[in-house]
Amino acid sequence: MEKAEHPLKQYMKTQGWSQVELARRLGVSEAMVSCVFLGKKSFGKRQAVRISSWTKIPILDLLYGKSHD
Repeated sequence: MEKAEHPLKQYMKTQGWSQVELARRLGVSEAMVSCVFLGKKSFGKRQAVRISSWTKIPILDLLYGKSHD
């Protein structure tokens, strides 16, 4: 079974954002963003709240991906 794409990655595609742009907007390293998308790390609560306010993606989806059920 294929792992679902992180919801933020889907949003980034619609906005034309790269991981570099997301890192810049969050004030974190590109490596941090990469680790989140690889499932090695997750966003902090403050980052998730901030991203959710921009994107309207639910915070739990940002922290745990779509498969947090």
